Amino acid sequence: MKPKDGKKYDWYVSVGGKIRCSPTGGDTQFVTKDAFLEARELTAFHDDELARLTREVNELFRRAESKIRDPHRVIGILRTPDGLFLVWSEELDEKLTQREVKAAVSMRDDPEKIREALKLKLTDK
Repeated sequence: MKPKDGKKYDWYVSVGGKIRCSPTGGDTQFVTKDAFLEARELTAFHDDELARLTREVNELFRRAESKIRDPHRVIGILRTPDGLFLVWSEELDEKLTQREVKAAVSMRDDPEKIREALKLKLTDK
Protein backbone atom coordinates (compact mmCIF):
# COMPACT_ATOMS: atom_id res chain seq x y z
CA MET A 1 0.00 0.00 0.00
CA LYS A 2 1.23 3.47 -0.73
CA PRO A 3 -0.03 7.01 -0.24
CA LYS A 4 -1.67 8.40 -3.38
CA ASP A 5 0.71 11.35 -3.50
CA GLY A 6 3.94 9.83 -2.20
CA LYS A 7 3.62 11.57 1.18
CA LYS A 8 3.76 9.70 4.45
CA TYR A 9 0.88 10.28 6.86
CA ASP A 10 0.06 9.94 10.53
CA TRP A 11 -3.48 9.75 11.84
CA TYR A 12 -5.08 11.66 14.69
CA VAL A 13 -8.52 11.52 16.30
CA SER A 14 -9.31 15.21 16.80
CA VAL A 15 -11.11 16.67 19.78
CA GLY A 16 -14.22 16.82 17.57
CA GLY A 17 -14.03 13.07 16.94
CA LYS A 18 -12.88 13.23 13.32
CA ILE A 19 -9.98 11.26 11.90
CA ARG A 20 -7.45 13.58 10.36
CA CYS A 21 -4.40 12.56 8.38
CA SER A 22 -1.43 14.83 8.44
CA PRO A 23 1.67 14.68 6.23
CA THR A 24 4.07 14.38 9.16
CA GLY A 25 6.40 11.85 7.60
CA GLY A 26 5.03 8.99 9.68
CA ASP A 27 3.63 5.73 8.45
CA THR A 28 0.52 5.12 10.54
CA GLN A 29 -2.03 5.89 7.81
CA PHE A 30 -2.30 4.96 4.16
CA VAL A 31 -4.37 7.17 1.85
CA THR A 32 -4.95 5.57 -1.51
CA LYS A 33 -7.44 4.77 -4.23
CA ASP A 34 -6.02 1.32 -4.89
CA ALA A 35 -5.37 -0.02 -1.44
CA PHE A 36 -3.49 -3.06 -2.64
CA LEU A 37 -0.85 -3.42 -5.31
CA GLU A 38 -1.37 -5.93 -8.09
CA ALA A 39 1.32 -8.37 -9.17
CA ARG A 40 2.72 -8.37 -12.72
CA GLU A 41 2.42 -12.16 -12.76
CA LEU A 42 1.06 -14.95 -10.61
CA THR A 43 3.41 -16.59 -8.12
CA ALA A 44 3.27 -19.16 -5.34
CA PHE A 45 2.84 -16.32 -2.83
CA HIS A 46 0.33 -14.31 -4.93
CA ASP A 47 -1.75 -16.82 -6.82
CA ASP A 48 -4.93 -16.48 -8.88
CA GLU A 49 -7.15 -16.41 -5.77
CA LEU A 50 -5.21 -13.51 -4.21
CA ALA A 51 -5.01 -11.67 -7.53
CA ARG A 52 -8.80 -11.89 -7.90
CA LEU A 53 -9.33 -10.80 -4.29
CA THR A 54 -6.99 -7.83 -4.81
CA ARG A 55 -8.94 -6.66 -7.87
CA GLU A 56 -12.27 -7.03 -6.03
CA VAL A 57 -11.10 -5.11 -2.95
CA ASN A 58 -9.61 -2.32 -5.07
CA GLU A 59 -12.88 -2.05 -7.00
CA LEU A 60 -14.78 -1.66 -3.71
CA PHE A 61 -12.43 1.17 -2.73
CA ARG A 62 -12.88 2.88 -6.12
CA ARG A 63 -16.68 2.66 -5.85
CA ALA A 64 -16.71 4.08 -2.32
CA GLU A 65 -14.35 6.91 -3.26
CA SER A 66 -16.41 7.80 -6.35
CA LYS A 67 -19.26 8.77 -4.01
CA ILE A 68 -17.19 11.21 -1.95
CA ARG A 69 -18.27 14.84 -2.42
CA ASP A 70 -15.86 16.52 0.03
CA PRO A 71 -12.46 17.01 -1.67
CA HIS A 72 -10.65 16.61 1.66
CA ARG A 73 -12.38 13.35 2.63
CA VAL A 74 -10.53 10.14 1.82
CA ILE A 75 -10.61 6.50 2.76
CA GLY A 76 -7.87 5.90 5.26
CA ILE A 77 -6.30 2.67 6.38
CA LEU A 78 -5.02 3.18 9.91
CA ARG A 79 -2.29 1.14 11.51
CA THR A 80 -3.31 0.48 15.13
CA PRO A 81 -1.77 -1.67 17.87
CA ASP A 82 -4.44 -4.29 17.12
CA GLY A 83 -4.37 -4.30 13.31
CA LEU A 84 -5.58 -2.27 10.33
CA PHE A 85 -8.78 -0.19 10.51
CA LEU A 86 -10.74 1.50 7.68
CA VAL A 87 -11.98 5.05 8.26
CA TRP A 88 -13.23 8.17 6.53
CA SER A 89 -10.45 10.66 7.08
CA GLU A 90 -9.89 14.34 6.48
CA GLU A 91 -6.75 14.90 4.46
CA LEU A 92 -4.85 17.94 5.67
CA ASP A 93 -2.59 19.99 3.44
CA GLU A 94 -0.36 20.88 6.36
CA LYS A 95 0.81 19.44 9.62
CA LEU A 96 -1.36 19.77 12.70
CA THR A 97 -0.30 22.41 15.18
CA GLN A 98 1.44 21.27 18.37
CA ARG A 99 -1.71 22.19 20.30
CA GLU A 100 -3.89 20.02 18.04
CA VAL A 101 -1.45 17.11 18.32
CA LYS A 102 -1.38 17.34 22.13
CA ALA A 103 -5.20 17.30 22.32
CA ALA A 104 -5.63 14.47 19.80
CA VAL A 105 -5.32 10.69 20.14
CA SER A 106 -2.78 9.07 17.82
CA MET A 107 -0.86 5.85 17.27
CA ARG A 108 1.64 7.12 19.84
CA ASP A 109 -0.91 6.91 22.65
CA ASP A 110 -1.65 4.05 25.01
CA PRO A 111 -3.41 1.15 23.20
CA GLU A 112 -6.45 1.36 25.51
CA LYS A 113 -6.83 5.08 24.75
CA ILE A 114 -6.59 4.30 21.01
CA ARG A 115 -9.20 1.53 21.25
CA GLU A 116 -11.59 3.85 23.06
CA ALA A 117 -11.07 6.80 20.67
CA LEU A 118 -11.57 4.61 17.58
CA LYS A 119 -14.39 2.57 19.19
CA LEU A 120 -12.60 -0.62 18.14
CA LYS A 121 -14.32 -3.95 18.53
CA LEU A 122 -11.81 -6.61 19.43
CA THR A 123 -12.55 -10.27 18.90
CA ASP A 124 -11.12 -13.16 20.87
CA LYS A 125 -8.70 -15.16 18.80
